[in-house]
Amino acid sequence: THVGLVAALLLGLAAFLRIGGNAGRIGATVGVVAYVAFLGSPAAAARSAIQVTVLLAGRVLQRPSDPYSVLAAAALGLVVWQPLNLLDAGFQLSFAGVVGLIAYRRMVAERLPRRMPAWLRDGIAASIAASGVTIPIAAMHFGTVAPIGIPASIVAVPLVGLALPAVTLVLIVGTVSMPAATFLGAGTDVLLGLVDGVADIAMRTPGGHSPLSWSSLMSMLAVAAAVIVWSGWQRDHEASRVRRRIPVPYAEAGERGVRARVPRLAAVAAAAWAMFTWTPQLRGLYAGPVEIHAIDVGQGDALAIRTPHGRWVLVDAGAKSPRFDAGKARVVPYLFAHGARRLDAIVITHPDADHIGGVPAVLSLMGAQAVIDPGTAAGKPLYLQTMAVADSGGVTWFKARDGRHLDIDGVRFDFLFPASDSLDGTGDPNDFSVAFRLTYGRFAALFMGDAPVSTEDYIVERYGSRLASAVLKVGHHGSYTSTSEALLATVRPEVALLSLGRDNRYGHPNPGVMARLARHRVRILRTDQQGALLVRGRRDGRYTVATQR
Repeated sequence: THVGLVAALLLGLAAFLRIGGNAGRIGATVGVVAYVAFLGSPAAAARSAIQVTVLLAGRVLQRPSDPYSVLAAAALGLVVWQPLNLLDAGFQLSFAGVVGLIAYRRMVAERLPRRMPAWLRDGIAASIAASGVTIPIAAMHFGTVAPIGIPASIVAVPLVGLALPAVTLVLIVGTVSMPAATFLGAGTDVLLGLVDGVADIAMRTPGGHSPLSWSSLMSMLAVAAAVIVWSGWQRDHEASRVRRRIPVPYAEAGERGVRARVPRLAAVAAAAWAMFTWTPQLRGLYAGPVEIHAIDVGQGDALAIRTPHGRWVLVDAGAKSPRFDAGKARVVPYLFAHGARRLDAIVITHPDADHIGGVPAVLSLMGAQAVIDPGTAAGKPLYLQTMAVADSGGVTWFKARDGRHLDIDGVRFDFLFPASDSLDGTGDPNDFSVAFRLTYGRFAALFMGDAPVSTEDYIVERYGSRLASAVLKVGHHGSYTSTSEALLATVRPEVALLSLGRDNRYGHPNPGVMARLARHRVRILRTDQQGALLVRGRRDGRYTVATQR
């Protein structure tokens, strides 16, 4: 909208100055390209600029232009310029939205009530046409659909179309006169405030956003295909009636029939929406595997556990530094991409920065019903920040203690450490790191946090052969202080998961640890070499392993 508006203003200015047709078109093309370059050439604006250039070039050369051909030329130009644009969500959404406008806007507008004002009918039709094509792409990238976007865009799109050129004008004027730019900026601020207000209302509207799993997305595409086929058949059927020159009374009856079918389309859409909304509940009727995701967060730990009915438990959330927050940059996007929207629990194994750093961001962006940690006082800033965020969100706090357990959808979390008599609030946080064993039927996995050998010895002595597990999350990133011979002989793991950063300064994993794992014929999976790791365990004890780099 804003690129088209700039083109229209430049063409109008050329006509006002009585600049010749071709000269004015060439000047408008140069101005549009310069404007988009000034914005930094984002994919959507670059696409619009290429479309304007091709359209105006067609006028100059007196060549006809087909909408799809113009769009294809824009796509080709951007892909040649940067091939990885094909994988960019903004690129995909931009082109899909235009395809929706070209293909379906008029069809939708024809089915809206004639009594509706033309500007409103066209706005609704454009929003529905663009959203219908872009929703599956947005769901694929972000795991969310936002039906509130359809009414919100009717208001917001014109405002954005006016605000962006206005902001550009302010920036240009500011290079010459700051007082003049300040004066213009006050007016622009009103537009930006209105856009922000629309976004805020849309964000807070109940039911405006809904999580969407991959299975729901496939269902959505199937229903959308059915609706498109049905609409195409209906349009062809109407055309055939016109070609047969139906007598007037029958034509009027046919028109009434078409109007009667509009509620059917609404009913199909309502049924589809109900199916998408209830898919998580329907999925609860089927118990699949338990999933263990070792998320690649660099040097740190972040493991997500998905229960058979789609509930999530997060174990640590990576590190945080002034330049990088693993929770915000890695954990939340990963969870969203895999269908998680809210966590049932977060287990903080101990308050070291490479484990707790990303937890505040995860709590702020996703929320959780409960936080489980060693339950000992820690005055570290990140721990205090985590407590403050959890408290503001009304999160319940539990202490992990030897002998306690948690059951979610048939998945049992048995906490093995710390023991109540092992905590005095002093010493290395690793010494009271949470360790627990996950069981789902005959499948088991042991999570050791950053527990040292002394903790391993305590657990081995207390639980003995009951520790046997197919999967071992190796303690302390493979440090020499963990994964003793006694632990491996007792647990007898078949797969070892190591979460660590590539070329880390700690020298993890320790060669001795790797040698012990090799002697016990344990399959080793490392996030620094293979990216995110995924184990799917079934109730009968069988499991599969996959890497996701």
